[in-house]
Amino acid sequence: MFQTIESIVEERSLAIASAAEMAADPSPADVAHPATGSDGRGYAKYGVGQSLVAIPAYLLSENVLAHVLPLPNVRDSLDRPRASTVVYGTSLTNAVIGGLVVALTFLLVTSIGYSQRTALVVAILLASATLIPHYAATFLSEPLTALCFVAIILAIIRASAEHNRSAAAWLAFAGFMTGLAIATRPSNVVTLVAPFLWLAWLAWNWNDRSLPRTARDCVIFATPALAWLVGIAAYNHARFGNVLETGYGDEARNMYTTPFAEGLYGLLLSPGKGVLWYNPPLLLALAGSVWLYRKLPGLSVTIVGMLAGTLLLYSRYYDWAGGGAWGPRFLVPLLPLLLVPAAGLIERSWGHARVTALVATVAAAGLFVTFLGIGVRFDRYVAEYSTSPQREQAAVRSITDSPIVVHAEQLFNDPFHPDLAAVRYESPRLTTLSWASALLGIAFLCLAASRVFRPRSHPG
Repeated sequence: MFQTIESIVEERSLAIASAAEMAADPSPADVAHPATGSDGRGYAKYGVGQSLVAIPAYLLSENVLAHVLPLPNVRDSLDRPRASTVVYGTSLTNAVIGGLVVALTFLLVTSIGYSQRTALVVAILLASATLIPHYAATFLSEPLTALCFVAIILAIIRASAEHNRSAAAWLAFAGFMTGLAIATRPSNVVTLVAPFLWLAWLAWNWNDRSLPRTARDCVIFATPALAWLVGIAAYNHARFGNVLETGYGDEARNMYTTPFAEGLYGLLLSPGKGVLWYNPPLLLALAGSVWLYRKLPGLSVTIVGMLAGTLLLYSRYYDWAGGGAWGPRFLVPLLPLLLVPAAGLIERSWGHARVTALVATVAAAGLFVTFLGIGVRFDRYVAEYSTSPQREQAAVRSITDSPIVVHAEQLFNDPFHPDLAAVRYESPRLTTLSWASALLGIAFLCLAASRVFRPRSHPG
């Protein structure tokens, strides 16, 4: 995805490898190798959404950051970028996106009727005790997909609440984010079936079951989404001469070979990849799901539908675990929505010491797991456990070989090698900038908390 940005900006091209390079090395070992296009050149097989969104960060990094933060420029044997100021600066796109995900989750929780202090707790849990902060420190597309999902649901709720005034703008925004989600990862179509059906049902009801007006609202939503689909089709045709070919080829069509029960268990409960192990606050969401269903059954069913669609898609995928990634990568985009039901329990914890203690305990567990993903370099684990199929299976099935357990052991035995950019680049200047930005973020968070939890004055 980064190479696509580099080609677009520097060469006004979509290709990331020449025909000669592809002929010389048609099957490189790198998992992110180019796919051969209709013209013999190499193209990224990933969705173009992440690359398009990150172009501004690339330009800022190349023209501004490179002059104030010089970092080593590392390229591999095929001249592909691995590390540099521009690589680092471009990857900060996900830091911004991660912050937006947290902010929109806060707005979503308040939009469905919960207090600001409850929404702030949910937002803090999402930002510190789930997989979101880990993936916000990568250049993977999960944070952008999460942003799209939260934005779509928030826009639908706002459109439903304001259908006599500004519903059209919210519907168009939801459609735009739907298109961006598909451009980021085409398989997101499966996950987005549920919110579209919910939107159609809501429009049917707020238009007093008038078919023409319901169709009008659906067209408002669909127009920007269809514009994205046309762009995606053109992108596919330019690369592979086929509007339906994304670059995954047989991997997208014939690689659903895992028994469904095995993949489902792996994604939800397995020691090495189970979503609950990496995101303890989801236990609060499970406890609060009954209250959310009573409050907003449509939203509850939609979230469950999005989860079900994702599980149906990936449980049978040959690489359901998401490769060498920290936790169940394919479920990360749903974490903000899956955490929303926790608001019902948190709202009831104010003034109840036992419930507050439960929330604090789960938050501490989640924060510890998050720290394990930062305090130890995960690529060491991947290198060790990818040496054989037996080791890969142990990494998923065995508690003692789980990344969480192994990282905890390594953290206590060798605690001085955190997985931070400043450490990897060995840059004192980057260390200073990192600490300064972290302290500034904490200061803003404390300011927000002081305003949200400020005692309200009562007249008289």
